[in-house]
Amino acid sequence: MKSHADQPRNLDLNKHWHSLTLFQLFFNWKTISIIVKEINSFAFRNNSALNPWISLSIRKLYHFFDCLLLLSLYKQSSRAYY
Repeated sequence: MKSHADQPRNLDLNKHWHSLTLFQLFFNWKTISIIVKEINSFAFRNNSALNPWISLSIRKLYHFFDCLLLLSLYKQSSRAYY
C-alpha cells in the first residue's frame, strides 16, 4: 500500500494546478487589491514630477509575481542573466 505521508492533504493531486491558482490560495483578489492600492498610494506620495509614478494594476502585479516564480524555477549560470 502506498504511503501518503509526504503528500499534501489539502490539494487534489489529480488536478493540474496552475501557478496562479496556487498563488491565489494564499492571496485572494481582495488582498491583492489592497496591496495594489497601498503601493500606488505610497508611490504617489513619495515620487516627484521629475520621476512620475505609473499606476500599478493588479494585472501588472501578477506579471511581476509570475516573473519572480519563473526566476526561482529556472536557475541561470550567471548573475548577469538576471
